[in-house]
Amino acid sequence: MNIEFIMHGAISGQSFSKQDDMEYCKQFYGTMDAGKLMCMDVVKGPLGVCSYYNYIRSGNVVAERVGSYLGMTVRIDGLVCTDVVRMWQILDVTFHKICVGRIITRENGVYKYCVSDFHCSAVIEAESRLLSLFGSTFVSGDFLPISEEYIFEGKRSLRLNPEDAKGLDVESIMSERARISISPSYPTAKEEEYKSKIKDQENELSKVRQKVEKLDAELVEVKLQLEETKTERPDVSRLPENEQSETAAHVVDKTMDASSEDSQDKSKNPEELEHFSVREEHIVRLNFVLSLAILVCLIIMQYRLFLIK
Repeated sequence: MNIEFIMHGAISGQSFSKQDDMEYCKQFYGTMDAGKLMCMDVVKGPLGVCSYYNYIRSGNVVAERVGSYLGMTVRIDGLVCTDVVRMWQILDVTFHKICVGRIITRENGVYKYCVSDFHCSAVIEAESRLLSLFGSTFVSGDFLPISEEYIFEGKRSLRLNPEDAKGLDVESIMSERARISISPSYPTAKEEEYKSKIKDQENELSKVRQKVEKLDAELVEVKLQLEETKTERPDVSRLPENEQSETAAHVVDKTMDASSEDSQDKSKNPEELEHFSVREEHIVRLNFVLSLAILVCLIIMQYRLFLIK
């Protein structure tokens, strides 16, 4: 089994500890989708088909240029490692135990290079320690042979949190010519499930709000109808006596003229008023219950988001 270790990153520009894999490693110069991740894929390497495991730290790595990062890449010729979680752990330990303090230092929450290039004793030590961990961790059963049928096509990239990468069927994924990316920045399957449930609850709340708005509109309509049913009659008591009799007579005549058309409707006015009042009271109560339900659902959603964080 042939294994190669390459250290690369952007110090004053992109630099490499070895030149054979320089073209492949150039793709990591720039902003990555996660500040701490490992990606693996199968490509055509210097000695034929191989698998690459790239541990990248970016985002909080500071150097002279924008897009600075630190990368450690392991290349395995002709084979693929099926235990990607162990590979992630080995690379992560190498970074924290070997690289930090000798190749890169942490100051005020950011990493800064303390070497001018990767041709130094610290990189040689990092390679030695990683290969030692590699040999003591993996067994022959952790590797499978690969061919050109596994070469990454750039179409599919599977993103996983380390918690969800245990027992992963790597051979099946590689046969789909896909890339596997692992990062603690990616949400776990459980978090995704909670987010999906919260989204469903938000949809339900949206439906409830629409019902409340519809009820509010109906309530306004009922109030308007109630106002229209209140017949306003002139107050003749304040008029002079001669005008009172004329006005009263005019009202009586007008009422008698309209009685043939709406006497039936007027006889129902008390019943309609009672019906409208009951309906208004029902809508008000229903509006209150729905508003209370929305408030309870919002409190539950906030509590679940708090638990996820």
